[in-house]
Amino acid sequence: MLGRPMRARRPLLPLALLAILGLAGAARAQHGMPVGARPLHLRLAEADVVAIATVADVGEGRVELRDAAILRGEAPAAFQLKRAPSQEIPYAVGLTLLLPLRGARAPYVLVDDAREIVVLRDAAAADAWREAVPALLAAGSDHDALLATYLGWLDGRQEGLREAAAAAVLDPRSELVPVSPERSVERAGAALDPAAPAPARRVSAILAGARAEGASALLPVLRDPAADPQVVETALRGAVQFRLAGLDDALLAGLEHDNPEVRRAAVRFAAASGSATAQVRLPALAAHDPDEGVRREAEEAMGGAGQ
Repeated sequence: MLGRPMRARRPLLPLALLAILGLAGAARAQHGMPVGARPLHLRLAEADVVAIATVADVGEGRVELRDAAILRGEAPAAFQLKRAPSQEIPYAVGLTLLLPLRGARAPYVLVDDAREIVVLRDAAAADAWREAVPALLAAGSDHDALLATYLGWLDGRQEGLREAAAAAVLDPRSELVPVSPERSVERAGAALDPAAPAPARRVSAILAGARAEGASALLPVLRDPAADPQVVETALRGAVQFRLAGLDDALLAGLEHDNPEVRRAAVRFAAASGSATAQVRLPALAAHDPDEGVRREAEEAMGGAGQ
């Protein structure tokens, strides 16, 4: 059985990334991911057997599984799992689950708790996870291999894998961030890809914005008429933190953007940045912007800037 991933020394997290990671639990809850769930690779590292199987029967103290695909270890195609009332897992006949299991033989004990259990809703999801999980198992405690695997999931088409990857890379327990400068620029490109799902773009922006190189590569989002306000906010946060050369132009583009949510974000960072070029625009926004929220943000920003 693989041990827990080794805790190599990692660089201190930039302040912007620390602030964003503080919001990661809320973001996971918003997208249906269990708050507080341990990163998947840490749970798999505790397992003697990893299987994808379907619930055949649910008894008082046992769960019968069938049609198991064994991804790690040795187990029969049909086996029993101990049912612990304390876990409160909603087993139901016909559900297909990813099962990290402890034990040398059946009945096994499930590693996951109710917040962590992975339910595979249809055959396509089961096939996708059956193909994807072996790469994560093979990565073991290798930092680069784990990150590469999760980023591949994040860029992929299967929603459940994307969510698991997002939760893992943003969880400080994974120790996968900050990514390298080269990776941060790569993630900026993913964040700016209009074909990528919005949640994946937002996670990529967070990874990019934690490095000056990635934050700089994010700034073109301010010129995008269809810019995601959350990606814009991440881009501006990085630009302010790293005092990027393009900060003034980015703020001005944000203040003039058609989307009022983008303008609101730009107003907030105009005040925080100390940019005189951007702040000179605030009175006109406070007086004349068609969006009440922008007017209010501009008024508050001017009050804060004057203190």
